[in-house]
Amino acid sequence: DWCRAAMRQLARPVGADPRLEVGTSGSAGLAAVLALHAAGPATLEALGLTPSARVLIIATEGVTEPGLWREVVA
Repeated sequence: DWCRAAMRQLARPVGADPRLEVGTSGSAGLAAVLALHAAGPATLEALGLTPSARVLIIATEGVTEPGLWREVVA
């Protein structure tokens, strides 16, 4: 499930990225990027998502289901 993967990634950032507590709706943008990345290089290239591309993702919602969030990021 891409939203759950996105929630985990946002809760455990890499480097100096901030930790975000975001639920399933708020993580949907990152979930879409993760799914596109998994689709392979041809899909990314067709969309112009090169290694130097930047993608702006807006997390629209925090944690609305605390129990689910804890289960997913545990």
